[in-house]
Amino acid sequence: MTLPARRHFDTESAAEYLGCSVSDLRYYLDEGLLRLAFPTTDLWAIDAILHEELSQELQAAMYLLPDLPGESDFKNIKRKSRDKSRCPEYLYLSGYHRKNALADLNGSGRPIYYFENIKGQLINIWLDGSLGSLRVYLREDGGLSDAILSREELDRFSKSSKDGTAKANSSDKSKDIDQYIAPLYKPSEVALLIVEYANKYYSERKKHPNAHSLGKYLSEHASREGFKIRTEEEMRKGKNANEKKEYDFNGYGLTARSLDDRLRKYRKN
Repeated sequence: MTLPARRHFDTESAAEYLGCSVSDLRYYLDEGLLRLAFPTTDLWAIDAILHEELSQELQAAMYLLPDLPGESDFKNIKRKSRDKSRCPEYLYLSGYHRKNALADLNGSGRPIYYFENIKGQLINIWLDGSLGSLRVYLREDGGLSDAILSREELDRFSKSSKDGTAKANSSDKSKDIDQYIAPLYKPSEVALLIVEYANKYYSERKKHPNAHSLGKYLSEHASREGFKIRTEEEMRKGKNANEKKEYDFNGYGLTARSLDDRLRKYRKN
């Protein structure tokens, strides 16, 4: 009898599936090359929405949530419910948010409300029109509760690793000097611009930039690409959430805090 293929794995069986050691697999997770997943089969009536499709007001409200929001904080962020909920089979956790969760876990766990789909697009989950979250706890083996490794993610990682090796072997230019890398799937123009100039900054000055120093560097070198720093008057007169933020990436606004968050997320080590 032919047994059905496994849909997901624990750490040990995932390492066996990839043909690597458990230590190697944990390294891939720590480096953000491989993502943990949360199955959604047991989640009732959860609706997943692409973060970029949310209104600027909702995105701003989520940004203002405290570091460890409670249930009432999530319930206060609402959107119009769809007639039929849609959710992928797995909710993926980026390496950046995995590190944040592990760093801040305590006995009462930690809520997670930023996820990715298999393509790497940022998504949020909603329940009865309110922002939803999953609360994770620390397992005895140091991992996150309820998290697994999906077959589709392992196959994606295996393919991208082979493609990356082939490209590296066919090119004389080394990428090892890059200190910042953009998201693997469909990186936005903002992400690519931040990564490009953060790497240039580091290459020239041999130190990592923060939001202020990178903003100044971008202002000096990337104005032709649509970057500028808004004045206080421009932010005060801004007509929407984007126009009220200090750093203007060709119409897309970021605050200093969000730019710092991006730099931490895109930094390799």
